[in-house]
Amino acid sequence: EGGNITFTCPGTWTVKGASHDWLGGGSQAAGLMHLPDQRLTEPANWIDINRTDAEGMPMAGRKYHIHFEGGVVVSGVLNAGGQARHESVPKQAQRVEYEPRDPLAEKPWTGLDAMLNSAEQSLG
Repeated sequence: EGGNITFTCPGTWTVKGASHDWLGGGSQAAGLMHLPDQRLTEPANWIDINRTDAEGMPMAGRKYHIHFEGGVVVSGVLNAGGQARHESVPKQAQRVEYEPRDPLAEKPWTGLDAMLNSAEQSLG
């Protein structure tokens, strides 16, 4: 009825509640947080390399050379996980070259006399 709410029900109906004063809107100006007074700088370029062999094992201790535009070359050795990271490098890397691995030490071949003796013993 004209914006009022009317409840009609048989018996006693009790409402418990608190009263709240709804005050009008405020009129205070909004303040801005302080903005940084330094200009943002462009983040430094970085490069991360990760080298594994055909079986997925890290190639620890491998020497490498990273070639960038303008002739800049960054060199280093891969860590135990086969990884390396360099900060503050030029923007565009052109290629990464890895030095060849040192060959494993070769075992000496069995001498001809030892092979013949072994063959004679196995034949009886």
